[in-house]
Amino acid sequence: MNYYDLFLGSLALFISYFTGIMVCFVSKYFDQYTYDHINGPQKVHKSEVPRTGGIALFLVFLIFTVIDNNYVSLILLICSFPAFLSGILEDLTKKILPLWRLLASFITALLFIFLTDYKIISLGIEFLDIYTNIFFVSSMLTIFASVFLIQACNIIDGLNGLALGTSILILTSIVLISLKIDDNLIFNLSYISLFVIVGAFFWNFPNGKMFLGDGGAYLIGALLSFYIIMLSFRNLEVAPFSLFFLVIFPIYELLRTTIRRTFSNSAKAIEPDTKHLHSMIFKFIFALKKNKLYLWQINAISSIFTLFFPLFGCFIGLLTIFFEDYQIYFPLLVLLYLFITELTFYLIEKELKLNNKL
Repeated sequence: MNYYDLFLGSLALFISYFTGIMVCFVSKYFDQYTYDHINGPQKVHKSEVPRTGGIALFLVFLIFTVIDNNYVSLILLICSFPAFLSGILEDLTKKILPLWRLLASFITALLFIFLTDYKIISLGIEFLDIYTNIFFVSSMLTIFASVFLIQACNIIDGLNGLALGTSILILTSIVLISLKIDDNLIFNLSYISLFVIVGAFFWNFPNGKMFLGDGGAYLIGALLSFYIIMLSFRNLEVAPFSLFFLVIFPIYELLRTTIRRTFSNSAKAIEPDTKHLHSMIFKFIFALKKNKLYLWQINAISSIFTLFFPLFGCFIGLLTIFFEDYQIYFPLLVLLYLFITELTFYLIEKELKLNNKL
């Protein structure tokens, strides 16, 4: 890292923040299309807010692709475009079915494979890695992982700063790993992305002036999945399970939500509800502080508490990469993460039921 990197990072933050402010300003003149309504099971805000953060992010990434003359970054933006576009259309029209958005994520993953030739070729388990060398198997794993993370980032975008804060933690981890293993390509991609996201964070937290929307969440999810798959492909010495821990929070949220909705009599797998971890934490804090704090303050506090879980995951991932001896404890670390998360769910549900707030 040198002074030029610091300059680019600062420039990325500056452009990201002010592009967001400009997009937010323009959105006011198209409020019938761009604003998020206050009605809905997942709404935790009292005023209408533009959902055009994804447009701002895409513009900034495009600007920096031109500034840095980065061919790889351009290819990755092209790959992410189908998922991003489906999200933006949903943000503007509120009429794009979840199935169509899921299909767009599949197209994004397919483009990534065929335009970059990057795939998941190792799971870190010797007897399974025999099969990951098969093109079809590695391609299906890559598609599944990419689509899952794209959808997972959308799932956690329910509180001001939560999806962006989680992305900052993941990108910071990727930057540190790429510095350790001296992977300049991944460093450049993740470093600029980190500062772009930090710039966006300031217009989304603590009092959300503009939301990411589905478009922004899908874009971030796509890019994160690309960076992690590329990092693994280019550096087989990096344990795949360590990289898995970087994104364990959004993945676990989506996996748990899908299982819960599938086996619930009262919810369908693709319908929104308020039983995500961040939603439960919000309801718990709201029940405690509703007469003492503004809604945006409760929202921000809930987001900060929820960020412990992606922080914990990133900590484990970095720990097992920088201190490889800890990799033998992977199964125990997964169980520890699941135990802490499920215990949190249980204690909050119990408290809310006791106070008839669930």
